[in-house]
Amino acid sequence: MTEAPGLTWDNTHLSEASQATASLPRNVQLIAKPAIDCLRRVEAFVADSLTGSTRRAYRGDLDHFRAWGGRIPSSAESVAG
Repeated sequence: MTEAPGLTWDNTHLSEASQATASLPRNVQLIAKPAIDCLRRVEAFVADSLTGSTRRAYRGDLDHFRAWGGRIPSSAESVAG
């Protein structure tokens, strides 16, 4: 499995935003660019808010959950069960 930017593999929408706008009309690109820039800033804030040890702990927890048979994203029943 290839890891995407972000905390989990299913967080690909943040990295695909700029690729998706390349085929849009120029006027739409001008409107979309600030939103994409905002998403990038939010992603950077989230990344900077977590220390390396926290990331390793989260990764270990996710690995353990997946080894148990859990999937991300998960249902409430799966997590609570």
